[in-house]
Amino acid sequence: MDVPETSIHWRRLALLQDALSAWRAQGRGMLLFGSSAEELRAGLASDVRELLNAALPRILDGLYDEIRAIPELASLVDSETTVARLKRAQLAHWRQVFAGAFDQQYAMRARRVGETHYVAGVDPGALLLGHNFVTSRLNVVLVESLPPDRAARAIRHFSKLATVDICLALDAYWAAAGREFARIEGEMHRLALYDSLTRLANRRLFDDRLKQALRAADRGGHMVGVLRLDIDDFKSLNDGYGHEAGDVVLRLLGRRLTRHLRRVDTAARIGGDEFAIIVPGFATIRDFEELTRRILRVLARPYRHAGRRIHSTVSIGCALYPRHGLSADTLLGNADRALYRAKSRGRNRCEFYHGTSRRGRLPSGWLSDFDLAFENHQLQLVYQPQVELQSGRVRGFEALLRWRHPRLGQITPDRFLPVVERSPLMHRLASWCLDRGCRMLARLREEAGFTGNIAVNLSQTQIRGRQLVEEVERALAECRVPAECLELEMTEDVLIEQKDSQLLDRLRHLRRLGVTIALDDFGTGYASLVHLSRLPVDCLKLDRSFVAEITRCATARRIAQTVVRLGRHIQARVVAEGVETEEQAELLRRMQCHLGQGYRFARPLAEGDVPGWLRACATGQAPEPELRLPISSAPIAASA
Repeated sequence: MDVPETSIHWRRLALLQDALSAWRAQGRGMLLFGSSAEELRAGLASDVRELLNAALPRILDGLYDEIRAIPELASLVDSETTVARLKRAQLAHWRQVFAGAFDQQYAMRARRVGETHYVAGVDPGALLLGHNFVTSRLNVVLVESLPPDRAARAIRHFSKLATVDICLALDAYWAAAGREFARIEGEMHRLALYDSLTRLANRRLFDDRLKQALRAADRGGHMVGVLRLDIDDFKSLNDGYGHEAGDVVLRLLGRRLTRHLRRVDTAARIGGDEFAIIVPGFATIRDFEELTRRILRVLARPYRHAGRRIHSTVSIGCALYPRHGLSADTLLGNADRALYRAKSRGRNRCEFYHGTSRRGRLPSGWLSDFDLAFENHQLQLVYQPQVELQSGRVRGFEALLRWRHPRLGQITPDRFLPVVERSPLMHRLASWCLDRGCRMLARLREEAGFTGNIAVNLSQTQIRGRQLVEEVERALAECRVPAECLELEMTEDVLIEQKDSQLLDRLRHLRRLGVTIALDDFGTGYASLVHLSRLPVDCLKLDRSFVAEITRCATARRIAQTVVRLGRHIQARVVAEGVETEEQAELLRRMQCHLGQGYRFARPLAEGDVPGWLRACATGQAPEPELRLPISSAPIAASA
């Protein structure tokens, strides 16, 4: 899907919408210019109209001579037939303007002209320049041909008519742009969140829904069931009936799931013949077990295709929150283990995960340990480089949080942050991360001559807090680093949840300081083009789930390309996260993606290793990045 090149002006046009709304509210602009609708519709005096009509062909000839001299527009007027047609249309148009004939016919023509300009890629600025070219020369004709007093009155009246005309033209242009962006937004939503074959949710939407279900269960104190489904011996089905029949089975299976699940449940296709289901808020374990038995019965019925009956069964693995895990990854992993257990026991059956999640659950009282982690220096930030894909130059680093527990070892943020964010410790942790990131930035500038930026993640607590701007200003002042070198990252969901205007004010204040704003995990939440038009975003971070699939999934490649183009059109950098192979990096280079981040370039580096690593890069002696197998190598990718 191609984003139109003219969409670089969509922010300008969005600002124009407010002005046009006010204009329309005042009688289509008639009163706005100090004249009544009747006065403007009366048009110019007949002799003035004749004077302008006589001069107009010569002025239009000059206009098209100017257009031919502009390389970007010359192709639009390379045919004499086209030019003659355009001149006839413009002569008729200006005659209506001179007469003040702003009727329904005029409005329909203005809409068609605006759409034509948008589709042809004519910049609104060029439209304004062309309009000004004609009006300014017509004013000269009035000055040269009429007595001074009458010329002044005619110019004032003509200026009002011309202003109404250009406002209508820009209004039509904006309307065409708005329709195009609505179409693009709908297409992006469909590509990003739904499977094209089954119309079920895809892995990204499933992961988001599962996180929401777990948060709701945490608040309400109920359970959530996670099911992993796999079609038994799907390869033999494809070999025996053909790949077209295999696609039919996948599509019909998706329909059956949709028909027999509740509205609150979510079914998703997460792989070739792999499906997953979220079942929140069931009353008892027995109800959940009955649901799984019903799914087995429904999916075991034969499918019909081309007059043939196709027999197929599924195996199901189940895990329950919070019994079998506290995080989405742990629950899915345990449901997957239960699925393999079902397959090993004969297939066409359902198995529950047996055991508890050792990794998912931290020991009781661990929050007290976290409180002591500040004094005991157990918290640390590691820094993963962000590299320009075209030149290989290090552009910046992302600061990533780690907790080195004396007994449990290194603990990643996904295990402790969900609980810490709901505790008073979050404010302290957020301030600590901001200070450490700025101190590291000052150290790199002094020791390695680093001129790039460091990205620090913002939490919901920080964004909601009124002291965000003051905290950033304090950290920058204490560390004596320029604001342009600090980037603040936040997720789509955090931005969408903040509905108050104070958030926008805080972000705009930070932008005025020079701090840049990055939108993390872009494409996995629900940020729309409307949000992007209102938020001061400098960087879009393409989520690693897209990058992992771009070498083997055409849909993932189209989505990645769309995000890269969108970033270019709104003048925002795009950082591809999770780049692990040279094949992925090369595809992103061809897409003109700005930056890459991942193991293909470097592991996250400890604070003490970053200056030396930068100096080694500057001299061409940086260690080679780790060789990583492609994501499709499932057993090794899982262990990594």
